[in-house]
Amino acid sequence: MSSLFGTTEPLSIDQADALPRGLVDTLVDSGLVERIDGGLRGTVQFSSWEGFVVAHDPSNPLELRSDSVSGINPTTRTLAALTVRRPVQRALDVGTGCGAQALLAALHAEEVVATDVNPRALWLTEINAAINGLTNITCVEGSMFEPVAGEKFDLVVGNLPFVVSPDIDYTFRDSGLPGDDVSRLAVEGAASVLNPGGYAHLMCNWMLEPDAHWSDRPLTWFTSLDCSSWLLYHSNESSRDYAEKWNHALLRNRPDEYLDTVERWVAYHNDIGAVAVANGAIVLYSDGLGSHRVDRMAVPPQGNGGSQVERAFSAAARTDDRDLNEAVITLVSPHSLQQLLRHEDRRYVAADAQLVLDDTAGVAGDVAPMAAHALLRLDGQIALGDVVEQAVEETGLDRDELLDTTISVFAELGRRGIIDVRWPD
Repeated sequence: MSSLFGTTEPLSIDQADALPRGLVDTLVDSGLVERIDGGLRGTVQFSSWEGFVVAHDPSNPLELRSDSVSGINPTTRTLAALTVRRPVQRALDVGTGCGAQALLAALHAEEVVATDVNPRALWLTEINAAINGLTNITCVEGSMFEPVAGEKFDLVVGNLPFVVSPDIDYTFRDSGLPGDDVSRLAVEGAASVLNPGGYAHLMCNWMLEPDAHWSDRPLTWFTSLDCSSWLLYHSNESSRDYAEKWNHALLRNRPDEYLDTVERWVAYHNDIGAVAVANGAIVLYSDGLGSHRVDRMAVPPQGNGGSQVERAFSAAARTDDRDLNEAVITLVSPHSLQQLLRHEDRRYVAADAQLVLDDTAGVAGDVAPMAAHALLRLDGQIALGDVVEQAVEETGLDRDELLDTTISVFAELGRRGIIDVRWPD
């Protein structure tokens, strides 16, 4: 049976005849298998991911159809790692694709609604829910948030067709909307359906305009929202590099069409004022505060990165007049502290260390050498000010300089969710 659902040859007539007739009929009726001259051929592939078996279309770019449904890819993994995992009543997976995010959400949500404009995606999501024994996922056909108008959710996840493309060739890639409107509308739509205290996590691409900072454009999407936001920037590519990346594998056997397509995409980007395209993720938290921050992903999100997301928004919600000097700081484990030594003027000089969580949203923290003296003395029991006094006594460092540096560094680590900050009652 494995050859039916992989990249190997179809089953021959003799091999197919060896299978139970009822099983063959069931597979054909379900659409997972089709009869061809000479035997049977599977129409999907199966992948193992996060303890699930996930059905999706074959990954060979030359075999893609317009309604092909992608399997597990880097954006799938990134979104999964960023998502806050806590018990909720209702979750929404918008643009569900093969349903990978819906499967994960179903483990901690009482009800999951999965939407997609592509009927084949919903068919595969229903199959994946069934073969993994999940009964709390409901699939609804329609564009983005239209199928759930007027409804509210405690969690939203979205890996939409965010590519800044002039084409409408593939539903997994091309939204048919101009520029980066699909990402903007995803942000606005997610904010509109969140219950108070709810989180939304969205993978996005957005245009970079001449002389603009990478955060300028998406920050304009947040100004009218009641939600707080965290823009997590990964990288950007020139319009030409971007066009080549998204088309090379699809058209590598048609070089003339590939070159024409790249030029057409570049011309489209010029027309809409884009010199490059940025990629990353956006997290929304419905707290009514409307605070916004931006950070660069220094490492790939992994593990339970949603725990870092929760700590970051919790820190942002605290009032500014609380004195970090009185707070008790706890390091989040497991993590790594990576120190760089630079050789200058015949000696080694300590540069900022980097604190990276194992369960990370991709955002690391810089620790100045001076603040490291306090960091290494944290025990999760005494206030930060007392930790600094201990470091001063043991090292002889200037108290004011050590305190100022430590407060500055730890405040930023707290805002990024890299440490746990607790004040006495």
